Amino acid sequence: MKIISLVAILSGLILFPLPLMALHDSNQKIELVEITTAAGDKVKVIYCAPQTIDKIPARKRNTMPVVIYNHGLIVQKKGYQGAKKAGYDVADFVRELARNGFIGLAPLRPDRPLPLNDIMAAALKSLPDQTQANRSKIGLIGFSYGGLLTLRAALTFTNLGAVVLMSPALTGQRNDPGLKEIYDHLDKLTVPVMVTLGVSDPPRIKNHVQQILIPHLQKQIKGLELKVDYPGNHAWFWQVRPEYWPDIIAFLGRHLPR
Repeated sequence: MKIISLVAILSGLILFPLPLMALHDSNQKIELVEITTAAGDKVKVIYCAPQTIDKIPARKRNTMPVVIYNHGLIVQKKGYQGAKKAGYDVADFVRELARNGFIGLAPLRPDRPLPLNDIMAAALKSLPDQTQANRSKIGLIGFSYGGLLTLRAALTFTNLGAVVLMSPALTGQRNDPGLKEIYDHLDKLTVPVMVTLGVSDPPRIKNHVQQILIPHLQKQIKGLELKVDYPGNHAWFWQVRPEYWPDIIAFLGRHLPR
């Protein structure tokens, strides 16, 4: 496992390792981990563990739940630094997961097709040994295009405990290319699911989520939670906000073992 500082990737000039950098909270240290998938693809993952992990007896550390955050398309297109300049810092979500007692991971997907399941599996294997993370039930959060990818991946991802779809970028009709496969196999998704939307999300997303996705999930998922009236637009979810983040943390806390 190769660990480099987050400063290095922000500049895009990774010449040599630098000391780890903490963002906003000196006790929540962000690490950048370079992983290799089973197919040999290199992907960078932002990682943060709760600050108290060093104080937890080793025999109890395997109770630390893991949550993977899958970012929106802007990060894939503009890169980490470009998205951050636009106001969307993926590291904030990983840090806040750790601050709330979860081991947080956020793969930085490259702008080329790679199976998300392969990326997430490799990310889990990359966790430092000392964390002894609980891999029995993994939480997934997917925002926008990351929500679409998360939903598709969740149909076959093993050891899944809970899924959060934040304004998932599902648009069009149920039988459209890329969606038919999801809906034809939605019965494979049996874990609790939370869906969020902003009142000013794009109509194409709101219409599909409310008229197609949610009715399908209501037939399939017993632990379905809906929060579809948050006071913001799509980009509003680029930042961790007190209006919605506590709801997501509470949902994850109810369904992931500690």
